[in-house]
Amino acid sequence: MKTSTLPISDTQKRILEAAGEIFVEAGFQHATVREICNRAQANVAAVNYHFGNKEKLYVAVFRYGRDVAFQQYPWDLGTDVSSSPEDRLRAFIRSFLLRTLSHGQASWIGKLMAREFFQPTKAFDVVIKETIRPAFNLLSSIVKQLLGNRCQEESLILCCMSIVGQCLYPLNARQVIARLLKRGPFNTAEIERIASHITRFSLCAIQEMAKETEGAR
Repeated sequence: MKTSTLPISDTQKRILEAAGEIFVEAGFQHATVREICNRAQANVAAVNYHFGNKEKLYVAVFRYGRDVAFQQYPWDLGTDVSSSPEDRLRAFIRSFLLRTLSHGQASWIGKLMAREFFQPTKAFDVVIKETIRPAFNLLSSIVKQLLGNRCQEESLILCCMSIVGQCLYPLNARQVIARLLKRGPFNTAEIERIASHITRFSLCAIQEMAKETEGAR
């Protein structure tokens, strides 16, 4: 998954980081350029000068947040195409959860994407093309290895949807979880345990489906 290598100025970085925080807190509609510039300690005209307008800044924040997140938690997490599909799936799930449930800049992309799912903006097409589609293609290739090449396309897609759904639940339902279980944000050890559970749960289901497919031949 490609990341940007273009250098940015100190002012651009401050604006991107301030905007990332505010977009996560308030959403695109309620965030204001003035508030972003105040937090970034930049002139209010700096957004238009460096990014064009608020919409273009929002897309730039997505790309910046994605680059930061994938530098810290790449999809493969030390695995490669020679690794077992079980290890690659485990790495994919861990990477997903560490980006979305951790704290700081690495978690922007997950939280912003969660907002986009329910309140899409003009940036959504960019998010699909540059982040979601490559991720889904990677996950599909891993799951296909586990299911076997004779698996049906529908089964493959449904398995991928199930895995992503499990990964998104702790993020999307964090307020419910906090009240239901009377607990605070997830720490790193808890994220690792959730990742292990989702991996084990998913592998058990996929292995059973693979047996059924093999038995039907």
